Amino acid sequence: RERSTSDAGSFHRPATNGSHALMPLCYGDLDAAPPVAHPMPQRRVATRSRVLLVDDDPRIREVIRFMLEGADYEVDTANDGAEGWDALCANSYEVLITDHMMPNLTGLDLLRRVRSWPLSLPCILMSGDIPTHEPDLRTLLQPGAMIGKPFPFCDLLAMVSGLLVGRLR
Repeated sequence: RERSTSDAGSFHRPATNGSHALMPLCYGDLDAAPPVAHPMPQRRVATRSRVLLVDDDPRIREVIRFMLEGADYEVDTANDGAEGWDALCANSYEVLITDHMMPNLTGLDLLRRVRSWPLSLPCILMSGDIPTHEPDLRTLLQPGAMIGKPFPFCDLLAMVSGLLVGRLR
């Protein structure tokens, strides 16, 4: 379906009655919830994938966690890059989604630590200020992607799904 400008910054959330509601994804108004019926996008990955979400903003972290869980992902969260690193050392994930500008350890520094491992974890760097001036940015995002904040949730969901499908082929 074509996306109209009225739902450009929206995400899908299962309602308690089993139907689906269209919810806004804009950082200024996270509490608004217009009751518009809309089907949940279908995932192409057969099993429930585990995602680590790292962001220092608790509201953004919880909204994205809620939306990913609504799309049937298993989601762990971390408050900053250092907590994210600890979670990565203790658990196994199929995808890492990290903010860039965070205390203790930036998202880019977290990616540098991840890439020092001998594994190819897909990573998504999200930020209002993508560090395009960093010479190793493209290398750190292989496999992976970057997305600028604010973003429509459907774009992030498509990135996660695409990285998983590409990895599972």
